[in-house]
Amino acid sequence: MQPKRRKTVKINVKLIEHSRKQHSLADAVVELSDAEGDSILVTDLRVLENKHGEIWVAMPSRAISDGGKSYRYVSLVESNVQLRRKITEIVLAEFENWRKQRHAVEVRS
Repeated sequence: MQPKRRKTVKINVKLIEHSRKQHSLADAVVELSDAEGDSILVTDLRVLENKHGEIWVAMPSRAISDGGKSYRYVSLVESNVQLRRKITEIVLAEFENWRKQRHAVEVRS
């Protein structure tokens, strides 16, 4: 019996840009691809900051009304914990680079 081959997923941040949404620090687009070259784009990732100053990545979601003024958010992209962690690490690293570059440009101006 041959050992099971693990598929490798490459994660590439295609875009980090200033968010159009007031509560987001940035928006991101991520491409997930495999060794055969098949890929999928995940859009509408958001880099957010909570009230404790911690920065995190929110996956695309949709608000569903529970009646009245309360809403719950349903994720549009489901992934396992390891893949979500990898996406988060890569997006946050790219976000920090993007923020440093923006700050450097603003300082020169």
